[in-house]
Amino acid sequence: MIRRPRSDRGSVVWWAVAVVGCALVMLSGLVLVAQGSVRAAQAQAVADLAALAAVGVDESGSPSAGAMAEVISARNGCSLRSANPQPTVSGGRRWRVWVAKGPIEATAAAEPEPVHASGSTSP
Repeated sequence: MIRRPRSDRGSVVWWAVAVVGCALVMLSGLVLVAQGSVRAAQAQAVADLAALAAVGVDESGSPSAGAMAEVISARNGCSLRSANPQPTVSGGRRWRVWVAKGPIEATAAAEPEPVHASGSTSP
């Protein structure tokens, strides 16, 4: 009977390298997906903030509500695509804001809450 030398140790090392390599590739993909989600959340937060700022400035009577939305988006690393007011049923104006952060875009809308004579916002 002829005995062959067994290279079990070398085989185990190659399997370990392959498993660790696959794990690193999958982890890298997961990191890329997570970064995209974080960027999308940041863009949405900036859009929300810019819309709220536009409403606040508009309610104060200043004509620069759109400019305020642009300042807010620029300070947060986004570019303002549009900021448009639309009339509401209650007589106020609703602001719709569209921002972009690289290839990721987000929109938001905000409008003032009606305040009653008692100072309450609830009916």
